[in-house]
Amino acid sequence: MAGNTPGIPRAQAVASTAIVAYLGFLVGPLVLGTIGDVVSLRFAIALTVLGVQFFAHSLRPKSLLSPIADFRSIPGTVTAEPPVS
Repeated sequence: MAGNTPGIPRAQAVASTAIVAYLGFLVGPLVLGTIGDVVSLRFAIALTVLGVQFFAHSLRPKSLLSPIADFRSIPGTVTAEPPVS
């Protein structure tokens, strides 16, 4: 997916993705361990799962969030909008 991002060269997009993944690999265990020591490991992992879900949901296209936008984008469908005069 990173290599197909419009407006960004493929090599740059893949390199950026690799850097973010590598940082997550290095920093993730430190953050989980610290939160696990302060509160509990169960809470740290639950917080991570909720954070990933929130992040993934924020990346969804707007058309997937609104059923009206999906309906109107289908060619040949009739909408209930009044005609413009």
